[in-house]
Amino acid sequence: MKTLAIFLLLSGAAMADRLEYVGRDKDTGAAQVEHARGKQSVQVGDDIPGWGRVQSVDDDTLLVVRQLTDAEREARKAKGQMPVNAELMIVPRRDTHTVPLAPSN
Repeated sequence: MKTLAIFLLLSGAAMADRLEYVGRDKDTGAAQVEHARGKQSVQVGDDIPGWGRVQSVDDDTLLVVRQLTDAEREARKAKGQMPVNAELMIVPRRDTHTVPLAPSN
């Protein structure tokens, strides 16, 4: 069988890069994230370059809001999609949302 990983990244732009929520710092409570630009410690209100602003942090998930540009809204409208102003990305903590399954024969 395969390793099943649940990724709830809801942004098309997010798929071009990878954002992982590693966990929380024991001393500060800040979220530890990894992305193409390296490792970063973030708290509510902080920006993650190329991703958006951290809306909330808890032990299991990180919520990030990314404002869409006018061009992105127009492209969605042209495709018949709702031209929303922002996208909410739900990033589960890496070590709590991976379920290893036994290999199949």
